[in-house]
Amino acid sequence: MQHITIIGGGISGLTVAYDLVQFGFDCSLIEQRTHLGGVIKTVQVEDCILEDGPDSFLAQKPWALDLIRELGMEDQVIGSNDHLRRTFILRAGRMIPLPDGMYFMIPTKIWPVLTTRLLGWKTKAKMMQEWFRRPTAARANEERSVATFMQDHFGKEVTRYLAQPMLAGVYGGSPERLSADAVLPRLVELEKQYGSVSRGILQTDASSKKESIHRKNSEPLFLSLKNGMQQLTDHMSRRLSGRIRRITGSAKTLKKDRDGFHTVVEGQKISSDQVIIATPAYAASNLLQNLDPETSNHLKTIPYSSSMTVNLLYRRPNFGHALEGFGFLAPEVEQTLIAACTWVNTKFQHRAADDYIILRAFISHRQTTYVSSMSDEDIANQVHNELSQIMGFTTKPTTWRIARWSRAMAQYEIGHRRCVDKIETRLNRLEGLHLTGNAYEGIGIPDCIRRSRKIAQRIRENLAAT
Repeated sequence: MQHITIIGGGISGLTVAYDLVQFGFDCSLIEQRTHLGGVIKTVQVEDCILEDGPDSFLAQKPWALDLIRELGMEDQVIGSNDHLRRTFILRAGRMIPLPDGMYFMIPTKIWPVLTTRLLGWKTKAKMMQEWFRRPTAARANEERSVATFMQDHFGKEVTRYLAQPMLAGVYGGSPERLSADAVLPRLVELEKQYGSVSRGILQTDASSKKESIHRKNSEPLFLSLKNGMQQLTDHMSRRLSGRIRRITGSAKTLKKDRDGFHTVVEGQKISSDQVIIATPAYAASNLLQNLDPETSNHLKTIPYSSSMTVNLLYRRPNFGHALEGFGFLAPEVEQTLIAACTWVNTKFQHRAADDYIILRAFISHRQTTYVSSMSDEDIANQVHNELSQIMGFTTKPTTWRIARWSRAMAQYEIGHRRCVDKIETRLNRLEGLHLTGNAYEGIGIPDCIRRSRKIAQRIRENLAAT
């Protein structure tokens, strides 16, 4: 039986390890931290469940839920309270409701767009004109930034007040640098076919439209677990315990000879027939510097952004805000420290103790450099001051928790798909070497799970064919 080494113990590494062990492979898992799960981390404070990392995953991407079902955890799944779902956008210091009928950042209803206070009449007119747009061959093979794509269809105001804050929460990046092909592939395809992406969404997906846009009476938009997202990675870790060789430490280099792959961890040599690198792209680049400089150089070009999450707990009595919605987004042009805030009590049940309010703020890449030298207490105070001013409450937090994530979010910038294609071409020539993580085919938890499971299945099928 072949021995396979997995480097990296986040959700990607855990998933591929789980599948390979299920298939009967002998595996070693190398992770420098004692905690497995990567950025997925849940803590309990004052009987409240706080997420340092992602708090949920999209229900419309089935791969995470499929894995949860296989693990026998389906009874632990909870959905977002979509009957209460409402998102606000900060403009001129005021929270304005996102117009009804938005598919991500694309309008699919006319009246809510016409009546919203979020956008001006010039933008509204351009959004109406977009419905009559026809396909143009000139755009077919042109790679554009998200900003260029959105401005072309809906104008700069939509880019500033919808695209930028929405994408900042997912990628932590800038619409001017993110690739529309990599980040908005469905919209790019709809443009090629219909010209108008608004009309394309309605014409191609009537049933899905009801599911994605009008979810209030259907399945939830977001899914999580009763005791937090770490419940998933903890369960996987327990399932792997005693079935894999767990090595705590950092792999520095990777070599290959006729006997296989070799790495050294804390002075211990680890040899294997195949290696799966489930680290950020920059760490994978360092590992491959000597083994394959070309792949290493490609990986090095994938940029990453940093972020912070700030959980603040308030006593419920006399809080002073009704929390009627899931929270708000703060566009970059508003020049706030926070990029978004989730009203956790409204979004999910089983998160806050009865007498507590949880506000979960997100500080994006544009501000992490500014706050990097600040103490946690100073950051918490500044975040509280902004929230109290925006939301209009005077209560002080009883406690807070800050998680700093350095270079954790891969940026799918212009040329990303070409870069990944070059990496995949090189990997096809390096038999036994595989790469997984959030730098390649999707940044979310379901995307990472999907890629890892594809790799495990491919390894199984390739060996069965020999």
